[in-house]
Amino acid sequence: MKIFKTATNRLVRYFEKSRDAWKARALQKQQQLRYLEIKVRDLSLSRDYWKKKAKEAGKTQHETSKKEHSSRKSELNKTDEDNLNFPEKSVELTENKVIEGELIKSSMEIAVLEKNNILLLPPAHHTYPVFIIQLAIQQVIYAGSSLRGCERNFELLAQFFCLPTPCFSSVRQWLLRIGLYLLQIGHEFRSDWIMIIDITIELGTAKCLVILGIPQAHLPAAIAGRDKNKDSDNNSFVLQHQKVKILSIEVLTTVTGEVINNTLEALSEKVGIPLQIIADQGSDVKKGIELFQQKHKDTIYTPDITHQMALFLKHHLKDNEQYLSFANKCSTTAKALQQTALHFLKPPAQRTKARWLNVATPVAWAQQVLAYQAAGDFAAVDPTYVFDVETYRLVWDTVDHESCKSLMNLWDSEVIYPDRASFSSAVCACIGEEAFAQYGKVICEAADKGRRYFQEKLGWLAHYKDEIAYYAEMIELVQTVQQQVKQEGLSQTSSMDFENSIKDKVLTAPAEQIKKQIIGYLTKEGGKIPDGEIRLGTSDIIESIFGKYKQYTANSPLKEVGKMILTIPLFVTKITSPLVKKAMECVSTMDVKEWADQVFGPSALSKRRDAFRLKNET
Repeated sequence: MKIFKTATNRLVRYFEKSRDAWKARALQKQQQLRYLEIKVRDLSLSRDYWKKKAKEAGKTQHETSKKEHSSRKSELNKTDEDNLNFPEKSVELTENKVIEGELIKSSMEIAVLEKNNILLLPPAHHTYPVFIIQLAIQQVIYAGSSLRGCERNFELLAQFFCLPTPCFSSVRQWLLRIGLYLLQIGHEFRSDWIMIIDITIELGTAKCLVILGIPQAHLPAAIAGRDKNKDSDNNSFVLQHQKVKILSIEVLTTVTGEVINNTLEALSEKVGIPLQIIADQGSDVKKGIELFQQKHKDTIYTPDITHQMALFLKHHLKDNEQYLSFANKCSTTAKALQQTALHFLKPPAQRTKARWLNVATPVAWAQQVLAYQAAGDFAAVDPTYVFDVETYRLVWDTVDHESCKSLMNLWDSEVIYPDRASFSSAVCACIGEEAFAQYGKVICEAADKGRRYFQEKLGWLAHYKDEIAYYAEMIELVQTVQQQVKQEGLSQTSSMDFENSIKDKVLTAPAEQIKKQIIGYLTKEGGKIPDGEIRLGTSDIIESIFGKYKQYTANSPLKEVGKMILTIPLFVTKITSPLVKKAMECVSTMDVKEWADQVFGPSALSKRRDAFRLKNET
């Protein structure tokens, strides 16, 4: 102790604290070691179990095939003997065997056995069989289950079937490994690629640029003027997820036109120069495509029809005081009705981003509420009736003086009638049948508590009735052209087809303006398409894929562009057992980690943990 200058009591506290810290770390390591020993034991038992099952299945199949082979051999020997004795039956027997399908059946049995072997056996150096991995992936990708929900599903199945239960973290690693495998697969070099481009952003500086591709040859027969009523399903240009391919996923911290151009150039060297590029009109993406077009003159750039129509609506409505007032009223009313009897008529939530893409939602709500008001049945709000001061004030200017005097007998705010029929009977008894026939409707409407409450909270909609009709007319035109381009594609005849579809409509001045803009867009963009061909006009497919991806990141602790972007290739791929087996054998967990470290570096959650750990230690 003499070598230390610090006071003894402070040294004792320091050494005691140091000893406790070492003890805690030693205990933690012992617990971790025990956990790993248990995991190794369980995995060994599971491996031995499945190995035994596979051997038993193989032995059973071998015995079955051996018996079938011997029986068929004896049958064939007998047939050969008969053929020697009766040659005329030889052809007949051969024909019967083909007709009965025995030869086809045997080949099908071989294919089924091979498929079962793939499903029941685990990939090389793995524990779980292929079908468990495939089932887990399909639950997440196709059924939309969460990772922990997938684990719970296996626990439920284990009650009825002898199935192992993978941990949710294992399912996540399987997703990432198969996604990385799909991302690393090269695509064929073609001269007819149609590319769809978009960028998704989350928290942080990283942005994800995704480029989808579909060959023009895989689109419906591109013949302008085709019969739209014939084989409408096959001729639809509405793309399914599995029709497109992920050509590129790039994680960028800086997105400029030059970066987009360089990415397109590098991709074109691998897969071919595209015939067409479809994207929204984001400034950086648009500039990058224009730079790419300067070198590749034959590539067509088509602005997405959905975003273009949103820009038209924005042009007409962004400075419209009536519309801005209507939108503001919808927002304040939505908050006011949340905990009231009118909650079922609450306006839809308005989006802070891309609000011009969703103008139709509040307008459609307003039309439905006005129709509900016109129907006059407010029993769902409040079915009761009461004759009080407010009722008397509302009927004073409508009902004659004698009837008003008679109605004073009903004046009691504490008497509440349960429905319209009982209130009508009371009014009729008070003022007589003749007066009730003349004024009964007015009196009942004034006493209707549901109607009163509706008028108090939603009566403001009546002031916007005419404007709502104008908005609905413009939205109908926008939706008509969107449906046409999305289902029938874009061609030189698109503007003519649109004009023919609305030729019988009588339009107001605002609708006529937006109609001219739509025709101008169709004429300009359709004119770029070669004569006799039909191309895509929408990037909805990539928006749908991004929406599905964001479902998986919605519950993440810190929403950022991270490893889960590897799920995007899975959305456009059919998950099969050969794919699962090959991906699990080609890509390891370490490969995913190295890829993520190279592309992203430390995640936001790990940075946060390190920052808080340092704070706690100090």
